[in-house]
Amino acid sequence: MPHGTPDWGLVGPKNITYGLDDLGEAVVRLGSPHRFDRRGDVCAAVDFRDGFGEFIRYNTVVAGNTGLCTGHSKQGAYSVILTSAGTNAGEQGGHIVVPYTEPSWIGGEFTFSVQVDADPWRLQLYWVDRAIVWQAILRYTPATGQLWYYDGGGIYRPFAAGVWTFPTDYLRHTMKLVVDMVTHQYVRVIFNELRYSLAGILARNAGGGAYTDIDMWALLERAIGSDMDMYIDNVIVTQNEP
Repeated sequence: MPHGTPDWGLVGPKNITYGLDDLGEAVVRLGSPHRFDRRGDVCAAVDFRDGFGEFIRYNTVVAGNTGLCTGHSKQGAYSVILTSAGTNAGEQGGHIVVPYTEPSWIGGEFTFSVQVDADPWRLQLYWVDRAIVWQAILRYTPATGQLWYYDGGGIYRPFAAGVWTFPTDYLRHTMKLVVDMVTHQYVRVIFNELRYSLAGILARNAGGGAYTDIDMWALLERAIGSDMDMYIDNVIVTQNEP
């Protein structure tokens, strides 16, 4: 067995094994969901293999449900299934709240399915600094293939078109939003293989907040008549994004 240097090091000859210079690779091989974009230090990572954990469910759809499901997971034993009878419009999904940290670039990420009824998905990052609730939102509309950001005036603005996704029950799509807590600006968006810079765009000042936290939401916007099952997995919040 090799010895004399750390097993993750690259110093010293090894005939059988090879050291890893990136421990993130070792962690992913052991089952971490933090594999789509490894940048940033993880504050929270939920893949539902042990239940909902710190993921707080949310549902405003009558006769709808946000539950655990086997058979469609991106990773681990379970994913979150969103069901609806199609009787009313509403929102389904959930969020993770993490303690407020020293301000840095923070990221939110989740993996989701897309169906033929093409309901929009939203990724919301809120951070509250004892004075102001700051809101940054990434929205994807499969029906039009557009990505939108939520501007400082509370209006959705398109920034990319032709972003088409394959409709399937399975979790094939991931999006990530990174924001700057110091300047209160958007930084970048990653959507599957696509990369976009939103540098310099201000997040929305939503008014006073006499507390602190960071709140990341993964939401489906259900339309009336939408009754196809949808899925969420690998919900991650990061800090110290480079």
